[in-house]
Amino acid sequence: MRINLNLDAKELLKYIDRPYDEAEVSELISEIKPSLGYKVLPANITDFMVKLCGYDIKSYYLAKGLENSTKAIFIWATLGKELDDKIHDLLSEDKIYKATLLDELASFAVDFLMEKLYLRLKQDYIKKRKFLTLRYSPGYGDIAIDESEKLIKLDDTCTISYNGSMLVPQKSITAIVGISSTPELRNYPKGTGLCRGENCYACKTWACMKN
Repeated sequence: MRINLNLDAKELLKYIDRPYDEAEVSELISEIKPSLGYKVLPANITDFMVKLCGYDIKSYYLAKGLENSTKAIFIWATLGKELDDKIHDLLSEDKIYKATLLDELASFAVDFLMEKLYLRLKQDYIKKRKFLTLRYSPGYGDIAIDESEKLIKLDDTCTISYNGSMLVPQKSITAIVGISSTPELRNYPKGTGLCRGENCYACKTWACMKN
């Protein structure tokens, strides 16, 4: 399901930690045309696997985060290929500062919008006396980035693709959120043994730090 969320320039200005011209920044922000969506899915959780509509995602990290969930929500956000092209055009014209600033703003924007969508859904489900887990994205913990390809197939309205190494367009995020009848973890799961030694690289990330 596609959803519309507005992006106010003032909401992004606070993230810029360098001197800037407000008119120039507002002009760059006008280039950002986001697309967001979500889909509710049945979920079957085991100790190391999350099953979503016929797709199996092997991840102790995700299974731990969704352990009390019987349904999940696939959520996604992208700023579109046109933005990628605009940044490329600015670079080719040697407008390095503008290209860098737009790239930085876009990174803030896609994460900001993803969180905005998540919080809206969270409030909607609280009214139904349901609770959402934290959001989990491929590439964090022991969730392989390749799992992105499975996730984007879960929603026909999703305008994101996966090229074998990264999401396309570049300013895109996908995530899974669990739906539970009980309040959920406030922090991402971590600790000795979470990855069972099969994905040791993951335990070096912020998402899964061994004690």
